[in-house]
Amino acid sequence: MALWVGCYTADMDGHGEGIVALRRGVDGGYEPVAPATPVASPSFLAMHPSLPVLYAVSEKAGHVHAFHHDGGGALGALGEVGIAGELACHVAVAPDGAFLVVCCWGDGEVLLFELNADGSLGRRHAGPASTDPYGQARQSRAHACLMLGGGRMVTAEMGHDSLRFWRFTPERGLELQGTVTLPHGSGPRHFAYASNGLVYVNTEHSAQVAVLRPVGEWLEPVGLFPVSAGGVRPGDAVAEICLDPAESHLYVGVRGSDRICRLRLDADGIPAPLDEFPCGGNWPRHHCFDGDRLVVALQLSDAMATFDLEAGTTPWRLTATGSPTCLLPGR
Repeated sequence: MALWVGCYTADMDGHGEGIVALRRGVDGGYEPVAPATPVASPSFLAMHPSLPVLYAVSEKAGHVHAFHHDGGGALGALGEVGIAGELACHVAVAPDGAFLVVCCWGDGEVLLFELNADGSLGRRHAGPASTDPYGQARQSRAHACLMLGGGRMVTAEMGHDSLRFWRFTPERGLELQGTVTLPHGSGPRHFAYASNGLVYVNTEHSAQVAVLRPVGEWLEPVGLFPVSAGGVRPGDAVAEICLDPAESHLYVGVRGSDRICRLRLDADGIPAPLDEFPCGGNWPRHHCFDGDRLVVALQLSDAMATFDLEAGTTPWRLTATGSPTCLLPGR
């Protein structure tokens, strides 16, 4: 198993069938391990840290699913489907496997599901609604969650340009602990977490990276840095952010101009634009590293692009998939 791929289905105008398991083929490309598991538009995937259980959110249906996997690419439903919020777009699992968090772009809900011993979904908790720090009547849009360990987490509130800190205990539920406000209109989207404790947050609308450092149990902002020396182009929307395995560079996908921006990290972990290259297709929704290669989900090209970055920044291979939205390295 190399990658799990979530693909938009017809309910989100996609051409995929659900969740596909891929392995590296003999030619170095990717090939399906098993037939796709039918799931309505799984926009994001996450794996249990110790059990063979995969989680997915169905965006338009507003559901969260737990699946048992057999190591061979086949998925079987595990327990009951969880009811999430409107346009559920992200799921993350606690490092100890005690719970998961779903973020919902449509209504801004942040929802926590306790996990049972077998990894199935348990009791559901809802966090308090976000309040716009700029005092405007903007729609709350929770977009991602990063687990910090010890029952702590941070979520990206794209609609209100803020980061919200949470703590969960079974006795007290999901409690809001604090907020960091980012510049108006920045739109924080996704996280990357470095082993030195630094957290990177890309901003969908302003095409920047916010850097936060650990202070006590939580995080404080260091600054905002551009993802590209050339800046935002008309129609651009920043998508995914990830670190390379050496944690020496950040890679940020930009939809619209369809490019990958590479940023070099200095000795203090501060990013600066290095270069950028075409992503190999249309609408780079998500990307990740599979070992030494960068793989990009090209949602509107119905394909994945694979880059061998040691050999250059030209796509080495395109693999056909249906409207890919999320890539999850296998284990």
